[in-house]
Amino acid sequence: MYFEYFARIILVFINATGFLLMWWVTQSESKRAIKGWFVLMTICILSWANFSYLATRSFNSNLALIFYRLNWASVAMFLPSFYFFYIILFLKKRKLALIIGYLVIISSILLALLSLVTDLVISSIDPQGWGTGLEFGPLSIFFNLFSAIVALVVIIYSFKAYFSSDDEIKSKLKYFLIGIFIFIIANLIFNV
Repeated sequence: MYFEYFARIILVFINATGFLLMWWVTQSESKRAIKGWFVLMTICILSWANFSYLATRSFNSNLALIFYRLNWASVAMFLPSFYFFYIILFLKKRKLALIIGYLVIISSILLALLSLVTDLVISSIDPQGWGTGLEFGPLSIFFNLFSAIVALVVIIYSFKAYFSSDDEIKSKLKYFLIGIFIFIIANLIFNV
């Protein structure tokens, strides 16, 4: 009972923070591309959190399946926005990074569609006493591997940039890397 209240409070906090950050960034003097990728990334993160919450709390199997599929599609679409925002716009990497970025976009769209309309990523729902869990399809391992590879590529580019950048960029990268590690740890705790 108390955990449910705590989960709702955390979800409200995540949503409020996300909307506040989106408003703040869109009101800033940043370039239009930075604003667009940031807003897309934030919408994907908020969708990810909200659909995950709704999926696990639903006792209607059909509705839970829809929420889980929307959750995983949100994760898939988060990956290219995350990549482009940090690697292409923030670190200003080009050439190979752009080619990788386009591959991430194509793969993410394909994974989002497969998550939404097939049983290949999420095959079914597993009703539990607390809500619903999910049963993975045969491509879920590829989905998770792809997500991990994109995250590692972003982290590797960030570490390389950290050691070759001026103090201002190093400071920003330090906060970014700390945030990423907190995000990864929280994801492992709450989703694995």
